[in-house]
Amino acid sequence: WLAVVRGGKDPSLEKRRARLNPTIKKLCDKFITRHSIPHNKQSTVKGNRSYIKNHIVPALGKLKTADVTRADVSRAISDRAHIPATANHVLSCLKKMFNCAELWGYRDDGTNP
Repeated sequence: WLAVVRGGKDPSLEKRRARLNPTIKKLCDKFITRHSIPHNKQSTVKGNRSYIKNHIVPALGKLKTADVTRADVSRAISDRAHIPATANHVLSCLKKMFNCAELWGYRDDGTNP
């Protein structure tokens, strides 16, 4: 720990960030309330809720927001390849959610999977 502190890092901060990092399910709830409702039309909010409930949470819901990788997202989208329009909408929703996660401090900048 002393070597890490001497290096200019705070090990307790990293642990705290990991512990407070929300799951994808919680990120989805926050995304709907903090971003989608204020910035989208009601039909878009309804669609986002549907994609989250039926596709995103079952595929990624238990993972921590900071731990989701490009492979996780790719697998979730390829599992929906038989319904291409839905796969595209799910990808679009995930992209915006992870952009918001970066703004809210749940992921480092430039790490959108």
